[in-house]
Amino acid sequence: MCTDRSVKTAMRGLVATIFIAVLAGCGPSDDAQTLASDDSVSVEATSRPTNLAATAGDSKVSLAWSSQRRASSYNVRRSTTSGGPYTRIANPTSTYYTDTSVSNDTTYFYVVSAIASGREGSNSSQVSAIPRASISTPSVPTNFLATAASTEATLAWNASSGATTYNVKRSTVSGGPYEQVASSSSTSVTDSALTNGTTYYYVVSAANSAGESANSAQVAAKPVAASAAAVSYTTSFDANESPISEGGKWKHNNPWFTNVITSGGNAVGTYPNPQRADKYEDSYAYLGGMGFPPNQYASAHIHKGVTGGYLEVELHLRVTDSANSTQGYECYLHQNGEYVSVARWSGGPMSGPASVSYFASLATANNVAAPKDGDLFEAQIVGNIITVKLAGATLLTVDVSQYDGVVFASGDPGIGFDAGGSGAETASSTFGFSDFSARGL
Repeated sequence: MCTDRSVKTAMRGLVATIFIAVLAGCGPSDDAQTLASDDSVSVEATSRPTNLAATAGDSKVSLAWSSQRRASSYNVRRSTTSGGPYTRIANPTSTYYTDTSVSNDTTYFYVVSAIASGREGSNSSQVSAIPRASISTPSVPTNFLATAASTEATLAWNASSGATTYNVKRSTVSGGPYEQVASSSSTSVTDSALTNGTTYYYVVSAANSAGESANSAQVAAKPVAASAAAVSYTTSFDANESPISEGGKWKHNNPWFTNVITSGGNAVGTYPNPQRADKYEDSYAYLGGMGFPPNQYASAHIHKGVTGGYLEVELHLRVTDSANSTQGYECYLHQNGEYVSVARWSGGPMSGPASVSYFASLATANNVAAPKDGDLFEAQIVGNIITVKLAGATLLTVDVSQYDGVVFASGDPGIGFDAGGSGAETASSTFGFSDFSARGL
């Protein structure tokens, strides 16, 4: 007779034997292996790509992320709204992608998902990027001008493409070293609290986030007392005079040059035809004795009139003369725009028109726009710098000291008209000015 204990032991042995026999006769099926494999892939594929990063460029966004095990490709999705909805834009097999179908200055939002065995996992965390145009260092500012007044100088220049700020630098020594005195987003500044009678030298540079340009050409300004800078004169040539006088304001002391005359509201030159052996056909007159400061501005509207031969109109700066000498600066423009030039009369003695040997051309620009009737012709000198304009456009900027160091420090503004010594003009030539204005700076 068996006990309960022996029965339990026997039953346990039987069950173990049967279980071992079953395991010995049966192995895992292919379906079971496939199922196990599919379950593993599903787990891998549903894992979200990590470390998604977006780098913006010019009209592009570069994306990169960490690889996912068993992933065969990735879906890249984009939106212009944070949080979507997203549109699929690419299905790369690599872990990077560059989106080139974007517009600069627009914010884009991206997510990436992994695909394995045809199954797509969930989206990654969202990233964003704003593509922007490439930024380069701006160009050097051009047409830099300085206008002095009492205890201050106003500086202006042309805008440089891409510039966000401009740095104005100053020195009391020509050529520097310079100290920055202003930074501005506009194209003009006024430098105040200067000392009258002191010459200041300026340069300006353009800057943005990419860097700073080189310095512009140097300009100079010499502040003067308000009483001297305020000197000015304007005329419309109302009186018919030969030579021009207007109450003795206009001077012409050198007899070897022809005179300026006024007629019908215009000023023109005296053009002898045929040529005369006793006259140099370069008519001039200047506003002597009015107390103009060294820094001065002159302008006139062009009267095209009757042209012929080889005619020029002239604006003069810092002019003085005597019975056989004329000195100063002449800015002259050809009737057809063939050239505009700045020249210097050096004041050497004359014994006749053929002895004009002290005329020196300092700078020339060729093939400028032909002047039209009514165009404003302008010239100014500040320190050593002469600037010449026609119809608002700068034609020449000249440092008159760079040639031989000789600079005329004083004199008065004036006008002139040249026939080029050709004799081809006629007595009725009327290429001249319909008005004139001058002021101290």
